[in-house]
Amino acid sequence: MAALVRGWRAGCRLLSVGVLQRSAPLVKAHIPAVPFRVYSSTSKKVNQSEYVTGKRTEVDEQRVKEILEDGLKDPSLTDPSDPSYVSHGFHDDPHIDLLTYRMVFFAGISIMMVIAPLYVHYLPESNARIWARRQAEMVIEERRKKGLPLIEAEFCDLEKLVLPSDEEEERAWATFNG
Repeated sequence: MAALVRGWRAGCRLLSVGVLQRSAPLVKAHIPAVPFRVYSSTSKKVNQSEYVTGKRTEVDEQRVKEILEDGLKDPSLTDPSDPSYVSHGFHDDPHIDLLTYRMVFFAGISIMMVIAPLYVHYLPESNARIWARRQAEMVIEERRKKGLPLIEAEFCDLEKLVLPSDEEEERAWATFNG
């Protein structure tokens, strides 16, 4: 919470130095006054001077141990009859259930979302675009060395090309447009 307040104050200082300083009357007229208060999440009120002057506060060692022990307990390993028990649905035994849950999500995150995309990314090219481009560049280089045009006007040999007669073409158009 303190970091949020420090960030808020730093942002306000940046705005007041840069933007608001140049056009302060124009901007301030359109910004309503907003009350801003920071509430602490602790229930015990602490005098700030204790922290500023370096005075020691009383610490209940027993309560600290209780808090640490509660933090070490895994809520998912409790007894299934306990109301705080959370079953992940993999097995009836809580230990096997938790182990299976962790293994499934490890495999799902690390293998399926990291290794699988890397595998697909480094697969060989299936449609051979890079190979076709290299071949085209080699043909272009050959034709330039020989002094030939890059693309010939007659792409295929006209003697080998079989065209339909005029009558066959008219019948095809009549059938097609029919």
